[in-house]
Formats: sequence, structure tokens, C-alpha cells
Amino acid sequence: MFKLFPGLLVLVAALSLSVHAAPRGSGPSVKIFADSLGTNAQRLAVGLPPLPPKRRATGTRSVSASPSPSPRPPTTFTGHLEARSNNGTTVGFVKNTAGGVDGIVPPSDPGTLEVSFSTTATPGAPPFSILATNPAFPPPFNVGGNGTAALGSGSPDVVAINHVGFTSPFSPPSIDAGGESSIWSYSTSTKEITAQWINPDGSHPTTFIGWNSTANFLFLSGDLSAYNHAHSPAILQLVSTLPS
Repeated sequence: MFKLFPGLLVLVAALSLSVHAAPRGSGPSVKIFADSLGTNAQRLAVGLPPLPPKRRATGTRSVSASPSPSPRPPTTFTGHLEARSNNGTTVGFVKNTAGGVDGIVPPSDPGTLEVSFSTTATPGAPPFSILATNPAFPPPFNVGGNGTAALGSGSPDVVAINHVGFTSPFSPPSIDAGGESSIWSYSTSTKEITAQWINPDGSHPTTFIGWNSTANFLFLSGDLSAYNHAHSPAILQLVSTLPS
């Protein structure tokens, strides 16, 4: 679990309606007869008055529709990424070294990564990229999935969490970027940061955050049980949150 110490964290349409005024006419019994007499000469011949001058009265008024709800602007969060086990126990903070984001350090360690990200944190909000703001490593400075593997149920394959180039939300891994960056989502209610890896074929596997404590290795997995079966010792599933 990543837990982040926070720094912090409006449409109107108009409709045009045309109103057409119909000319005043005779009563219904006369109207049927009168409508069959198309000229004033025909009407005078049967003793009817001439047709009144044609008036085409039109009016236009604008009606404003109810305003649509304004979209919430993104909020920027800054802080450190705290790693917690699935039972809520704090494991440490994401590490910041010359080699990149390569593990977890104790809470008292000064070598922790500082990050920033912006999101509306609303249901359905697109995934975002996390930016390292105090990198001890060379660019690129986005924290994401470093690799191109396909994750999924039954597969022990994983993707390392490290620094990568920027990629757009829902994009498959980019060789140029070294993986994917816009894979993260955040919940303001639970303070949790979660990941959604996109496979090379565009599929969206269920994505877990894992940590191999022996190798001090953070990664993304589609099946932690399959990874544990292929590796020893068993790893911890991590969940991410943003402390208040």
C-alpha cells in the first residue's frame, strides 16, 4: 500500500425556440369552405369578404437550459509514498536512490521519494502519472511500471515499479518510455493509490502492487499467488494510501 502525505489537494447550454403566430381565421364551418376559395375574386363571387392581408408574425425567444454540473478541477497532491501491508501495517517508504525507485526504506530513513500528482479523484477519472520531485536518479522522473510484460491471472510475470517516461492514460507499454506512467488512481475516502496496468494487447488485467522483501523489489502483478508459487519467500501485497 502506498500512503502519501498530502500537500494539498465548473457548462451552460442555451436553446433557441421559435414561436410562429398563426393568422386569425373564420370559424371552423366557414374555414373549410373558405380554404377552398384561393383568390379574392372567387370569394367575392360567392359573397364572402376578401381574404385578410397575410401576416407572418414570428417571434423568437431564447430559453436557457439548466446548467450542467461543472467538472471538478484537478487537485494536486504532494508528499511521500508510504508502503503498508494488506493488514494496514506500515512497511516503510518508497526509496529514492541513484538507481531509481528501487524498494522501500524504514520510516526514519531520509532517503525517501517525494512525489506529486494531480487528479479529480472522482469515479471514472482517468489514471494519472506520479512525478518524482526530489529524484536522486537521472530522468525520466515519472514513477510507473518499468517493463512491457503482459500481466494476468495464472501468470507469475511482473513489472517493476521504477522511473519511466510519460505515457498517456490507457496506453499499452511504450518501449521508448520504458513502460507506462499514467496507471495510477487515487481515492480521497480511503487514501489509497491503486494501479491499472495495460497489457501490450490493450487488455486491462487486475493489477496488484507487490513487494519482495528479500530483494527489496516493488512490482506490479496480475496474480500474486502465481508469483509466490514461482518465487521464495512469499511476497507481501501492498496497498497505497494518502495519509491526512
